[in-house]
Amino acid sequence: MSKPALKYPRDVLREWWPEYTGHPPEEGGFGLICDLIDTLFFASLAREEGHPALARIVYHEGGAQGLEQTQEHADFDSSQGPALAWTVIPFHPIRFTVNALVKLTPAAHVERTAIIVGPHDGQLHILGLARRIKSTDGGDVLVFSAPEPGFIVLHRAGEEIFRYERGQRLSPEQTFSLWKILHTNGLVRKTLEAVCQNLVRTLTEASFFKFSNSDVSSLLYDLINTMVSTRHGGLISILAEAPSTEKPFYSLSHNQSLHNELLQQVTTAKTHAFRLAFTNIPDELQEARAAEEDARTAKEALGSLIANIGQLTALDNALLLGPDLKVIGAGYAVPTAAVTPSVHVAQDLQGTPGDVYDINQHGSRHRAAASFAHDNPGGLVFLVSHDGPLRCLIRPPKEEKTLLWNLRLLEI
Repeated sequence: MSKPALKYPRDVLREWWPEYTGHPPEEGGFGLICDLIDTLFFASLAREEGHPALARIVYHEGGAQGLEQTQEHADFDSSQGPALAWTVIPFHPIRFTVNALVKLTPAAHVERTAIIVGPHDGQLHILGLARRIKSTDGGDVLVFSAPEPGFIVLHRAGEEIFRYERGQRLSPEQTFSLWKILHTNGLVRKTLEAVCQNLVRTLTEASFFKFSNSDVSSLLYDLINTMVSTRHGGLISILAEAPSTEKPFYSLSHNQSLHNELLQQVTTAKTHAFRLAFTNIPDELQEARAAEEDARTAKEALGSLIANIGQLTALDNALLLGPDLKVIGAGYAVPTAAVTPSVHVAQDLQGTPGDVYDINQHGSRHRAAASFAHDNPGGLVFLVSHDGPLRCLIRPPKEEKTLLWNLRLLEI
């Protein structure tokens, strides 16, 4: 059987475009995108300061000004509606070439940062740098990245829509967005609600919008992102029931909740701001702005706490959390049996079991995750390792099969 012919990114993108858009490629805008993807491809094969020039590009037909006005696509967290998705540093236009992109790539290595590219005088130009505002999905714009030399990935509104590797387009793997799996009704969200039922109840009562666990999901999302950003790999194990007397090596000297009342303060302040905003009473506008400022201050403090706790995932063994995300400690050595429990790949958000996954192809962290999930029905495990993507494992209560979801994060 002959191997598929190798193709340049432009040719692969042209073949895929009708499948994605429903109409054949057109000249003009599509031609610019082809030029962009080719330039990114060849730049990724170069080196700058001894490192591969793996650039990230955000494309907007309105340039830096258009990107600056782009709002998040899905969720919003303000009485004023959807939040702006990017902060922008505009440049005088620089012709978009391989050499120009390679030279600028180191400036975009900062977290959530990309090089702005857009049309100018009918040609592509570099128009500035942009940083995605944390907690937004980047909005309905195209984000191109080269995660490895010769690889191209295309995202839109936080979702991967195209991947090119080794001369071919890869079919989408059975992966799930971390944001989606935590915020959309399914087995992972249901399990999180059960583990955090007291916290969810408290926050729901204090919320303006009665979303049952949106704040808890966002908190866990930020913690997992912190684990990934340490670049050491990590394991977060969450118990469904109060822990036994066995403690992690780095156990906390007193009970510490991830939310530490800050999450409730954020929720209460946001609710107060929403209520004042919807009254449309001029005398209360100043109070509404003060309430929003209180919410921002509490949210920043909560973010600092999450970052501090998340750093503990860089230590050997697991960060162990209890019900309602109580932090028990780090360095927890998960008891593992001689025979690793069987794990099945989840086919959807509801946890329909698929094929058996060979967990033993990975290292000790994966075996520990499988053992913890199997031995703690109703709990959750999130792990990231150098030899694989982000993953979640759950054994539903009263079920024998342990399930595994392959997850993905926002590219920037």
